[in-house]
Amino acid sequence: MTAEGQNAESGPVVPPWAVTSEPAVMLRRAIAVIRHRYPIILLVLGAISFFGFVRLQRAPTIYEASVKLLVEPVARPLAEFRDVSQPSLPWWADDYYITQAKLIESRVVLEKVLEDPEIARCFASPPRQEPRGKFWSRTLRALLRMPPPHPPEPWERLRSAIDARYLPKTQMIRVTARSTDPHLAPRLANAVAQAFVEFNMQKRMEQYNEAYLFLLREKEKVEEALHRAERELQEFRERVQLAAIAGEGEHNPLAARVAALNERLTQVELERVEAETAFRLVQQILESGAEGIDPEDEALFALKGLRDDPAVAEIRRELREVEAQIASLRDVYGPRHPRMQAVLNQKRAVAERLRAVLQEIVGSLEKRVENLRTQEARLRKMFDEAKAEAVALGREEQELQFLRSEVERQRRLFEVLVQRLSEVKISSEFKGTAVTVLEKASVARIASGADKIRGLRFYILAGLFLGLMAAFGVERLDDRVKVPEDLRDRVGMKVLGIIPYISVAPKGEEERAVICARITSLEGKSSVVEAFRALRTAVFFRLPAEQYKVIMVTSAASGEGKSTIASNLALSIARSGKRVLLVDGDFHRPLLHRVYGLDAEHGLSTLLTGDSVWEQAVQPSALELDLLGQLDILPAGPPPVHTTELLESRTMEKLLERMKKEYDRVIIDTPPVLLISDALVLCHQCDAIIMVVKAFGGSVSRVRRARDQLLELRGEIAGAVLNGVRVSRFSPYYSDYYYHGHTRYWDNYYGQYARRSQPGEAAKPRSPLSASES
Repeated sequence: MTAEGQNAESGPVVPPWAVTSEPAVMLRRAIAVIRHRYPIILLVLGAISFFGFVRLQRAPTIYEASVKLLVEPVARPLAEFRDVSQPSLPWWADDYYITQAKLIESRVVLEKVLEDPEIARCFASPPRQEPRGKFWSRTLRALLRMPPPHPPEPWERLRSAIDARYLPKTQMIRVTARSTDPHLAPRLANAVAQAFVEFNMQKRMEQYNEAYLFLLREKEKVEEALHRAERELQEFRERVQLAAIAGEGEHNPLAARVAALNERLTQVELERVEAETAFRLVQQILESGAEGIDPEDEALFALKGLRDDPAVAEIRRELREVEAQIASLRDVYGPRHPRMQAVLNQKRAVAERLRAVLQEIVGSLEKRVENLRTQEARLRKMFDEAKAEAVALGREEQELQFLRSEVERQRRLFEVLVQRLSEVKISSEFKGTAVTVLEKASVARIASGADKIRGLRFYILAGLFLGLMAAFGVERLDDRVKVPEDLRDRVGMKVLGIIPYISVAPKGEEERAVICARITSLEGKSSVVEAFRALRTAVFFRLPAEQYKVIMVTSAASGEGKSTIASNLALSIARSGKRVLLVDGDFHRPLLHRVYGLDAEHGLSTLLTGDSVWEQAVQPSALELDLLGQLDILPAGPPPVHTTELLESRTMEKLLERMKKEYDRVIIDTPPVLLISDALVLCHQCDAIIMVVKAFGGSVSRVRRARDQLLELRGEIAGAVLNGVRVSRFSPYYSDYYYHGHTRYWDNYYGQYARRSQPGEAAKPRSPLSASES
């Protein structure tokens, strides 16, 4: 049953299995490109892998030596001074040890290593052999007139030879040095480890130097006051000739008041000294700027105003995270990289928030110091007044008591300051962590083996990546039409049918074309015959006979099989019971008269010139006796001189009107659009146009130009037919049509049917004209 009465607006014939999701189609097409272009992938992969192997074999031998450092906590300082030394985070935190490993690779540590003249001489100048990547980069910058990159400094060259890694779940850091000199590698590793130990000690001493000096000055002042008080006491004893008066005046109210004032004055002085110590410590950190704030400074964050503040704890955590990010990005990006600048700006913002909190604490500490000084001055004044009052009484015992109290007060103050000074000194020496060298580097071992294996892996991956890029690039540059999706997506045409490649015995090109033009009559059951029947069904559905009787079959260039498609389409429609007229409109290379064994003296050209009548020009096929009365052929006739003028004439229009009245379908075979202008002349006189495109032969750009020219002349393109499809070349592209078994369906179906219907007969051999390759 035909579907010729189907509405033209019903759209192209698309089987349900051809409707797939876009990601699945894209994935299949990508796999198809890899399958089809695998020689290019293997070629690029082999070339780059071979180049990498040769380059790695020529690379110098690299030696490496390692040092293990133990970074462990120590005993905490004295309890009285825990405010400036007590850590607030667990010492086993991984981020702390990662930060320590990055500090080993920092500039301040590596510059200490370069203080050794022999090591500094090794990294004073760049290597003699410049890497090819840097050479080509420098050459490209010179061609683009860009400023040359800043040469790396010695510590940066040294950092490229040093690798510090934290060993997880331990308290150890491994420092590895690499060099082409087997004696230099262990020396570098040991020098870096020693420089890191010295850096930690220097950092602790700098943090506590200011507090130590302040307490030292206060101790000297108190010590001088103590000596002066002892001298006054001794002079008083000598003047009154008293060796010692013990217990006298203990119940005297004036003596009790003086003792209480002395006790209170001593307490206030101690509080003032501690407040001034904290004030100077915070003020020193603020004077160093936001960059000088260290999140690991326990002396700062252990202050009473900061220790219990959750906001300060959050700021400190953010500052540690930013420090860790800077340490991880320093090896990848330069200091001017936008990403590094963003992290540095984030650090400045967090430090400024902490600086604002410290400003508030400095203000409160300053007020406290001033209050304590005022209170101290007031108490001292009261103490002096009480002392003067006692002196005025004229009693030697009271003066002796005063002198004893002064000596005792100065002695107690001196002892407390000595104790505080000792605590600060101990904290400065043992604060935070202790760095110990567990294993020194002694003998360097060859490390180039691992490097070469990693390098070879890199070249293999790079070759695979570049091979894939080359395959997809070649595929992109390949302008041929390979699968129906190319016509649909890249050209913008509907696919009416897919015709397999017609395989015939080796003959001449013209004889092969004659055989292919009647392949549907020569073979009864084959995939080619089924393909043309599918094309006929698509024409019936897409082009109803009421609106589309005259169908022009053309192509963009020659050799794409338009005559084969036109002839077999006419045969298929005629076998469906319709009256069909097949017109050979190619005056330059006529073929249909040879295909059907007709007289070439009469045809379309003689009808247009008036040299023949309709009955002489329109001839039935002597080779298609079963289609008598169903199929008539109008050959091209003798080649005329002015073909374009004849096709544009009024006679041609009358002939087309007669064809429409006498036949159900008129199939016109015309010359290629881009070679001969005859097709452009006929396009607007025909009801529909079918473009024939040869698989792996037709160019997308050519088909587009032909389509555009036809559309400019108001031609209605019904769709395209993909001709000459080889399954062996079609299948690697995983077209939807192949993916769902479209081209293999006929062989499986009819083969199983023949075996079931004729079990006793031998399998019939395939015709030499078989068109399907599986």
